[in-house]
Amino acid sequence: MIYMIALSAGVLIFSLTWIKFTSFEEQHNQVKSRLNRVYTASQKGMLLDEEFNKPFMERFLKPIFKGLWEKVLKVLPEDKTVQSTIKTKQANKLKGMLHQAGMKVGVNQYLKIRLLVLGVSGAFFAIIGLLMGLGSLYVMLLSVLGAYGAYVVLRFQLTARITKRRNAMQRQPQAPTPAPSVEE
Repeated sequence: MIYMIALSAGVLIFSLTWIKFTSFEEQHNQVKSRLNRVYTASQKGMLLDEEFNKPFMERFLKPIFKGLWEKVLKVLPEDKTVQSTIKTKQANKLKGMLHQAGMKVGVNQYLKIRLLVLGVSGAFFAIIGLLMGLGSLYVMLLSVLGAYGAYVVLRFQLTARITKRRNAMQRQPQAPTPAPSVEE
């Protein structure tokens, strides 16, 4: 009778183990085959649709802003006109400041950007004044204050970049000087 109980217990344990692991193995194989299908499909998709793997900013927003920027450049004055409106000494000073700030923007392009920001902020503040129901004198005053505020912010941003870059350069360790060689 003991042999019968031992044999029955052994068969029961074997059967339960086999049932448990067989269903697990089948599920595991199904999951593995699905993952392989998805992986191979995505590899083919990657080769075909690399455009969709780019970040949203690069795929969608950058072309929109590039198109808008090209349209703005058509409206703004040409480089020669902008260059002639400022003195050469001021242009050289601004060029030096842009270089110190580490900005890879030309003087004329920076001036166009500044002109655009001044105009947009002035118009924004004028719209706010109109929405508040202020008189035309106050709307014009708000517009001028908005443009001046934008000028101050741009100027402060440029000097802050220069300061930040100088501090970063000063924090860099100095290159060790070579030890003098002793010649006999």
